[in-house]
Amino acid sequence: MTEFASLHMKELMGQITLSFFMRTELECRSHPDQHLSEVIRKVGNSIVDTVNASLGHSGNNTLRKF
Repeated sequence: MTEFASLHMKELMGQITLSFFMRTELECRSHPDQHLSEVIRKVGNSIVDTVNASLGHSGNNTLRKF
């Protein structure tokens, strides 16, 4: 992996991480009765869907949901 690709990957992972925590907080505030494990799974799967849509459009392999 080139240095540029490595930096791009780090930036992308940072954006995904930030998105995960922001979406988790919003989901917890919107549904305070949900267990955190349910919120994490829901938000994580939503992010996987978003990444898979992008990967699919670019012709790359997609991720698995848990």
